[in-house]
Amino acid sequence: MNPITIVAIAMVFALYVLVSQFFLKKKLKVKPVTVSIFHQDRKGLFIAIDVALLLMFIVGMMFLFVENDIGDFPRFAAAIPVFALFFLQGVNHAIEQWLLNRQKKAYWHEILNAVLMLLLFAVIWAGET
Repeated sequence: MNPITIVAIAMVFALYVLVSQFFLKKKLKVKPVTVSIFHQDRKGLFIAIDVALLLMFIVGMMFLFVENDIGDFPRFAAAIPVFALFFLQGVNHAIEQWLLNRQKKAYWHEILNAVLMLLLFAVIWAGET
């Protein structure tokens, strides 16, 4: 990984902290809501989506490492299922928070987490190519 990629990753994290801590928490007074995958207050549909995403992640990793020779793919290909898992879980949690707890506005933190995953993916992908 070249130094420009490392600096870009640090800038993405700094932007994330600025938006999360100073804009969302301080200015808009939006507090993040964290719930585990099998929390009692979660609806069954969103739990099923999270479990399906986790299973697709496991299948994707097995496809990369067991079924194929990882040498056939670029080094960065191994990280694609990880970024996809975190991005899609962030989107799922944002939709859940938006539908069920819209007044708390905690979905903004989940959207920000999903955008962070997209930006990190783009920066690392651009650095590897």
